[in-house]
Amino acid sequence: MKFLKAFLLFILSCSFCFAVSYVGKYSFTYKIIIGSVSYFIIAVYLLRKYAPLSKYHPFFILVAPIILLVIPLHIYEFKETLISLPSTIFLLTSLLFAYIFFKAKHWIAIVIPIGFMIVYFYLLQPAFYNYLYYRSYTQKTEEALKQFSFVDSLNNKYNNENIDDTVVLDFWNSKCGPCYKQFPIVDSIYKKKKSRYSIYTVNVPLNGEGVNNKRKLLSRFNYTFPQLYSQNDSILKTLGVYVFPTTLVITKSSIIYRGDFVNAIEFLDKE
Repeated sequence: MKFLKAFLLFILSCSFCFAVSYVGKYSFTYKIIIGSVSYFIIAVYLLRKYAPLSKYHPFFILVAPIILLVIPLHIYEFKETLISLPSTIFLLTSLLFAYIFFKAKHWIAIVIPIGFMIVYFYLLQPAFYNYLYYRSYTQKTEEALKQFSFVDSLNNKYNNENIDDTVVLDFWNSKCGPCYKQFPIVDSIYKKKKSRYSIYTVNVPLNGEGVNNKRKLLSRFNYTFPQLYSQNDSILKTLGVYVFPTTLVITKSSIIYRGDFVNAIEFLDKE
């Protein structure tokens, strides 16, 4: 492989790396599957065609964009890119096993990564995402409920003393796009389940926002679910809310669930 051909292959490899990363905007699961399988097939093809004859090893040409572009991003913005770290590991692993398969020519080099992928999707990924978003490996929990205080749409206080049975609290703020997309689901489930347990949305203000502005924000949608408002964001630390939206299921004395809204309802239906 001549230098020019190796350079063009490197450019194509960079383009493919960006394309795989773009898939992650829609689904990290698809990114892992599509990226890993594609990298494996491409690597095996290039290794068989060029590796024996070239000083510009195709394996390093494929790995280079990940090492030069993706890994530095993980280092520089570790917390922000942590969610995509497993997909990066899978891409590098697929290249490694492609090289092993090329050298050993044994089916075990295909079975091992597939097996690890299955284990990750069914066991590790749910725990990883749950800890990333909610600081717990499972959504079901058992924590003492600390003192809190909100106000409702009529400025009446709602606190621990108002809890009679099971309560679902869905936390959101005005900059949370997924929160707005979820409200129709919350409203639909509220209409079906309101006789079984209480469901509230809880707005947490950003800097400079007032409660009155938040009351007007959703009024035009005619949602039927009751709305609560926090006076400040200190409640996030008090109740352990790290991301929006987050749903808590609480009783008189405990937090029994922390996670997403739909799974919270499924959790309650199984209780």
